[in-house]
Amino acid sequence: MEYIIQPGDTLFAIARRFGITLAELLAANPQIVNPNLVFPGQRILIPVPAPPETYVVRPGDTLFAIARRFGVTLEQLLAANPQITNPNVIFPGQRINIPAAVPPPGTMLYTVQTGDTLFFIARRFGTTVETLLRLNPQIADPALIFPGQRIRVPAPAPAIPQGCIVYVSTRTGRPELWRSNAAGEGSIQITRLSGTLEQPVANPQWSPDGRFIAYQAVGGLFIIDPCGRSPVLIAEGVVNYSWSNDSTRIAFSNQEATFIVDLEGNIRRVMDGLLNPVWFPGDERLAGSVPETDDVRFARLATVDVTGENFRIFETVPARQIRLSPNGRYAGTEFFRGFAFGLFFTVYIFDFFTENLVTLPGFEFEVQPGVVNDISFLGGWAPDSSSLVYSTLLSENGLGEIRIASPSGNIRQSFRREYYPLPDWGPVAGWIIYTVSEQPGETVLDVTGPRDIFVLNLTTNRQFRVAGPADAYSPDWDIRPCPPC
Repeated sequence: MEYIIQPGDTLFAIARRFGITLAELLAANPQIVNPNLVFPGQRILIPVPAPPETYVVRPGDTLFAIARRFGVTLEQLLAANPQITNPNVIFPGQRINIPAAVPPPGTMLYTVQTGDTLFFIARRFGTTVETLLRLNPQIADPALIFPGQRIRVPAPAPAIPQGCIVYVSTRTGRPELWRSNAAGEGSIQITRLSGTLEQPVANPQWSPDGRFIAYQAVGGLFIIDPCGRSPVLIAEGVVNYSWSNDSTRIAFSNQEATFIVDLEGNIRRVMDGLLNPVWFPGDERLAGSVPETDDVRFARLATVDVTGENFRIFETVPARQIRLSPNGRYAGTEFFRGFAFGLFFTVYIFDFFTENLVTLPGFEFEVQPGVVNDISFLGGWAPDSSSLVYSTLLSENGLGEIRIASPSGNIRQSFRREYYPLPDWGPVAGWIIYTVSEQPGETVLDVTGPRDIFVLNLTTNRQFRVAGPADAYSPDWDIRPCPPC
């Protein structure tokens, strides 16, 4: 497996951590000329031995404990040993077959070393204890892991970003949809003359299965294939929308209500007064915002079944915009107040289980005596629901910072950028995508003007320009490669 050297690491310490010799580590990394010279961020290979094909049962062993030790399920272990008729009856000296463990996509197997804790393992692989427990449901007690146990951990982010990104560009003189691979190569135009400067093409979103791209233009909601063939108008008057997780429906709102439309254009009204809908996992429930007044900027978080039943408003949770975590537990929300000379945004995280609301730290700006606001911009959730990315301004001249926050509000990472970074999480672990203005403007919230799109590796801080300079915005990133056209 691949390992990224951390500050303070030595090859001897790394070899000991992974239960191998220094000679084995050097043999796997012939590019290392001097074993005393390694540096943080350097990528090396760890020759992790494969689990044994057979195992000799020891006194006190159970099949469940053996399965847990080698990172397989009890069902997989029983399938590899049809001679075991009673899973509760095994005996010392018995030989059993150990199947090869297949980690889920985006993960790999790690062998617990002497002295390891879940906290140290999480820190080593740039993740959280909560994520490790989610990947390893066989761990009943987080304080009880043992040397030799094989657990699943997030795989390191690839050195080159993967997948396909669709975005809006004005490079032809009018806003149109374009796409490229995640490294910014192979750009092609998808739409042609679909919008005007007054009613531009906007807000493209991949369907979760990667078959279609939805977008807004000339007052309607369209779907189109990734090569730009056969755009279809499926709804009109759309203000906000989101795909269902199974890619068969789209929830959308106009200025008055939330609706659900299928890909054939059949529309069903869900609820009046609910705006900005997003889907919970399972596609049976929606989150949205309910305006406090006729001004849609002032709204509260709400949830409702897709049937229109079990409606609830969370009165203490401001929510003009909403981003649900993939596991459905958390909502990232954004709220703003308007004043004569600007709009001031605040980002929150709400836990549906505990109903705890966290305000994320932002740039504080006193707009009038006794009234302090902050300026922060809502991003999106990591694929494993462990973190929310957002941005905040650091000064009135437009210097900004991208921040990675835990659900409890702790800032885990930050990246300083010029001007106005508007981030989101990519579908690949360890990568974010952001749009940034190329010119500061006169006020902190003047986000007009040319913009570029970048993807950023959170481990190496290396970034790639996806589109630009100065003509691109509103990206959406799909994990699959761009299809040939």
